[in-house]
Amino acid sequence: MTATAERAARLLLVAFAFSLAFMQPAVQLLGFAVVASDLLFVPLLALLALLVWIGAVPLPRDRVFAYIAAYGLAMVASAVAAGMPAWSAAKLLTQAYLLAIPVVACGLVRDEAMLRAVVRWWLAGTAVVAAVGLASLALFALDRGHALLDFSRFHFGTLPAGDYPRLRLTFLNANLAGCWRAPGSSAVRRLADSRGGGRPDTH
Repeated sequence: MTATAERAARLLLVAFAFSLAFMQPAVQLLGFAVVASDLLFVPLLALLALLVWIGAVPLPRDRVFAYIAAYGLAMVASAVAAGMPAWSAAKLLTQAYLLAIPVVACGLVRDEAMLRAVVRWWLAGTAVVAAVGLASLALFALDRGHALLDFSRFHFGTLPAGDYPRLRLTFLNANLAGCWRAPGSSAVRRLADSRGGGRPDTH
């Protein structure tokens, strides 16, 4: 049973890594947009907690956790000072979720094979995002009424309106798409450098 639970937790982690690339469609819950990765993380965290409790998986430990804890404490102090208990509690819950992700990853990624599986599926999600981006750019030039553009385009916001697409791709808004693109591009570049025998960019 323990081996089955750990295998299920690892499969959930791989699925979670892939799902991080997709935030559409989302459902509203208590005023927050709930996406696929949120739904996967709940059973993932529960399984890891169970495995740690029964001693099947060691309690995750890493020096970086001290910085994560410091950030969490700063968020708590900020929430207390804000004077908005209901909003602050909901915000702290979302931050706790984000801060728990590296802890869960450290708990389940304990060998190179698992690390490769997580990275590959994360890159697979990134590839889908890139494909949606390329298709959206092509359709913007060829068929601006296509349904895909209704899915992938975002409003201009504070940017000057013009004859160009602002894309959110598979995310809830264009800012989140931009945040995703940066680590995705870096990971692909480092992978290409390592495959080609080049020196990875350390900057």
